[in-house]
Amino acid sequence: TFSKSYNKFWSWRNIVNYMKTFGVHNVNAMIGQEMQESKWEYLMGSRMGYLSNAATDLTLGDAATAKNNGNSGESSILSYFGRLFYSYDDKYLLTFTLRRDGSSKFYKDNRWGWFPSAALAWEVSNESFLKDNNIINNLKLRLGWGVVGNQNVPNNAYKAIYSSVATVWGTGLLAGNTPNPELKWEQKMDYNIGLDAVFMGVDIRMDFYKSITKDLVSSVGIAPSTGFTTVSENLGKVENKGFEILASYTPWQSRDGFVRINGSIAYNKDKILKISD
Repeated sequence: TFSKSYNKFWSWRNIVNYMKTFGVHNVNAMIGQEMQESKWEYLMGSRMGYLSNAATDLTLGDAATAKNNGNSGESSILSYFGRLFYSYDDKYLLTFTLRRDGSSKFYKDNRWGWFPSAALAWEVSNESFLKDNNIINNLKLRLGWGVVGNQNVPNNAYKAIYSSVATVWGTGLLAGNTPNPELKWEQKMDYNIGLDAVFMGVDIRMDFYKSITKDLVSSVGIAPSTGFTTVSENLGKVENKGFEILASYTPWQSRDGFVRINGSIAYNKDKILKISD
């Protein structure tokens, strides 16, 4: 048996970044573009009935026992993105990002998706009324919102795939899947409120979040009478919410090392809001 695999991946990224400070104003802007492509091929051949173990070429085996198999595939994605960061006097921070991604895994009408996000932060500890505070060493409030996309579906799930099959009339074609041209990006929208603080050496991080995932991508079981068992679909919507609190404290530190105490607590609740038939 001889087999060969060939895999090729390439990525091209272009980024332009601009940073400038105008007194108490700080601006950082970035725009970029990226493209990626993956290709793969596989080929296998085998024969039996060799007259000697020293024979190592396929052609020296019994042609009546010859078998072969092979497949190939490719996928690609094209992206445009940008980010704008602004801060005023290192106290009030704003970040805005925007992505536009196009994936070959979806039909042309559903290939592109928009994915924005925004975040606000207030460095309270940089305010004049807290600068000389000996109890509160650091205090920061955060607010965030954003959308991310998921293209984790099989290649060519949106179109019909065929394979060859032997028949009494010769080689024929057999459907290899149930296509779904309506497939589109799964989208997850996140909301987050957070607090970072250091009180008398105790480092605390708190996050309260809620996310809603819609157009969930999954394999759905279908009637065996179709000739298949599953089909890829956008099947529903899920809500996920909860909180996380992390705290750490270093009671003492010396040249030989330090002692740190860490603790955390988290709560999460999932709820199915919608599901297909």
